Amino acid sequence: MHLYRRYFDELVKIEINFMDNRKKNIIPVSSKKGFSLIELMVAMFVFSIVMTATTGFFSSSALSYRNAREIQRNLEDAQFAMNLMAKSLRTSKILSCEGSPCSTVRVYDYSQDKCIEYSLKNNLIYIQKAPEGTTEEECEGEGYLMDPEEQMGATFVSSRSSFYVIPSSPTQVGKATISLEICSDAVCAKDKARIQSSVSLRSEYQEI
Repeated sequence: MHLYRRYFDELVKIEINFMDNRKKNIIPVSSKKGFSLIELMVAMFVFSIVMTATTGFFSSSALSYRNAREIQRNLEDAQFAMNLMAKSLRTSKILSCEGSPCSTVRVYDYSQDKCIEYSLKNNLIYIQKAPEGTTEEECEGEGYLMDPEEQMGATFVSSRSSFYVIPSSPTQVGKATISLEICSDAVCAKDKARIQSSVSLRSEYQEI
């Protein structure tokens, strides 16, 4: 009898130990749960904010880079056009400068024996020449014929671009200044750059 009793007590101890070990190894039910709806909504909200900010940053950077490239290209075209005008003004007699500020200048270029008109209008630079054989006197008149005007490059310039002329006098050599405000597009709303060039005039300059 005592032997059975002892054997029974041993079985009870084994069962108790087994149950204790099982309880220790049980993972709490709460730890097996996934994210709650609120947690998911917060995570999605934060993710959308991060993605929107990142997309906006890269879009803004790409736009700025594109505008910078357009400005650079227009600057190169404008510099080329301005050099041509400055070279012509240096060897010319300025006959008129129209507008306030001056946006159209007519000259007789002695180096080419040509009547030429440069104009800044519609956010572009134009050149117009009289036919071959046009004299200086005809160029000064109002009834002379001109060839169709041509656009000088693909440069966009703002309405603040102009010519400035200081007449020559017996004691002072005249000066002409070309001032161009370059734009990245035809609207000229932003992203502008300014270039300027001044040249001395011939002593035959006629006051206007």
